[in-house]
Amino acid sequence: MRTVFLYSLAILGIFYASCEEVRKLGPNPEEVFVKYYGGGYDQSAVDLEIEENGFVILGNTRLNSLSETPEPILIWTDKGGNELTSRKLASPLAVDFVLSSALRVKDDNYFIAGTAYKGDDRDVWVSVQNREGNPTLANDFIFGTDDYLEEAADVLILEDNSFLILGSTTNIDENKWKGVVDANDSTDILLLKVNSQGNLLWRKRLGYGGKDVGVKIEKMENGNFAILGNSKIGTDFEIFIALLNPDGNVYNTRNLKPGRQNKALGLDYKNGLLSLSGSADGVAYLESLDQSLNTQSEFSANSIFSTEISSEINSVISTEEGTLLITATWSKENREKDASVLLLGANGKKIWQDPLFFGSEEDDQSVMALPLDQDKYLLLGNFKFGSNTMMGLLKISEIGLK
Repeated sequence: MRTVFLYSLAILGIFYASCEEVRKLGPNPEEVFVKYYGGGYDQSAVDLEIEENGFVILGNTRLNSLSETPEPILIWTDKGGNELTSRKLASPLAVDFVLSSALRVKDDNYFIAGTAYKGDDRDVWVSVQNREGNPTLANDFIFGTDDYLEEAADVLILEDNSFLILGSTTNIDENKWKGVVDANDSTDILLLKVNSQGNLLWRKRLGYGGKDVGVKIEKMENGNFAILGNSKIGTDFEIFIALLNPDGNVYNTRNLKPGRQNKALGLDYKNGLLSLSGSADGVAYLESLDQSLNTQSEFSANSIFSTEISSEINSVISTEEGTLLITATWSKENREKDASVLLLGANGKKIWQDPLFFGSEEDDQSVMALPLDQDKYLLLGNFKFGSNTMMGLLKISEIGLK
């Protein structure tokens, strides 16, 4: 396994210094660590939450081959990233299988959202349970209609333990049009609000008649929230941002970066600014908007990713100091993927960049990052070893791996 390196400046505020210090993993696992989870054919991490005594990872697992039905899995670790226990989540009897996509933890309850598959049908699936796997609602819930294909992408828990589910739905009768058009090319952004008893309160759809897909949802002030998505209009793919009030009514929208290879991936809100990330025209994209959706800054990826064929920013965290910690994935000439974490100054200048080599000589992919106390961060990724894929978790410091 290759040693993980992180390059940092000796003083965080000096953005233009040329002298870089190489820092290695320290001996104290409470400071920094690299851990791997899963074994077998295909292990895919999708989300990460922080608990009082450690961390919990949500993923999907297949132990043997692609022909095997995937299963959602929860993995609990201590604060040092050491695995304590794991549990696969059984699919409801009425469906073939489910794929998980989002996890939130509140009051010792685990809110898990995903997509339930049955034949050609797809519906939004929600499970709320405690750590022992006992449902804290009566059953898992399936939200969908027979004539539409619906998928879940993200979930947001509100103060009263109701929750919002963001995803997508076909905007035509899939059965009626099957064989005539591809229903997957005609979707709307789907937003559901469900109360703490699992009852659907309201259902909203946003779209322009093309392919519109919800990706991330984030809390703002006064009960408002922002949703990030992708929108295909004609041959162009645009990044879509919308602001909604507590009743789910849209009060502002904006489409950004029209082009052929655009994809929204990450959303963060802090101090009145929305930070959006993804890829635009095949290269890493990062933009900050105010609450009126006016651009405050836009980061050009060419200075960092100029030698790569394609790149994307998977997640972004706005720090209290005004810097931006991002995770990224890019492809090189041999088409293999590498993952990286970068710290950027408020002006978009790179402070340090670390290639996230988790021992893999093949495809690595960053998934997301979360802030910890005392300027520490957790990075979640997926890493290929031969024919197998594993989940990986890295804990770093904002000024280096001490």
